Amino acid sequence: MFMKIGVMSDTHISSVGDDFKDFVDKHFSHVDAILHAGDFVDIAIAEFLDNYTELKFYGVAGNMDRGMIQHHFPKKRVLEFNGAKIGLIHGWGAPDDLPAKILEEFSDDGVDCIVFGHSHSATNREKNGILLFNPGSPFNNRYTKNNTIGFLTVDNGITGEIVSV
Repeated sequence: MFMKIGVMSDTHISSVGDDFKDFVDKHFSHVDAILHAGDFVDIAIAEFLDNYTELKFYGVAGNMDRGMIQHHFPKKRVLEFNGAKIGLIHGWGAPDDLPAKILEEFSDDGVDCIVFGHSHSATNREKNGILLFNPGSPFNNRYTKNNTIGFLTVDNGITGEIVSV
């Protein structure tokens, strides 16, 4: 069964304004689920996404998330969509060895894809048969030239797409 998943990370915004609502409507109104790989910064962002239409929403806490976010979201989770197992984590440390660290973190989980954030730099590549997918950051381009989000398609396997916003 075909499924499209909207993916974002590292939003780093402190309130839900009309611009964020419009952004979500524009980019995620056509997806079946939304994943957020951490660094919401404010629980209001997570609450808005959790209540956005009838979509399923899954998130993890990032290193910049404090208080309610740390209590409400795990640091790591494994999700299954139509038989595809997706690991979801924010990530930590230097960006150079981030892919190796997250692969190790999910080494016993049998995942087909790992969605992560932290580096703000989009990644969509396969390593050791696992899709490594970082949607980048939609609003904070501190470490990259482009603001980006991503989409995963689950349909007899899993593929990713990075989109500049």
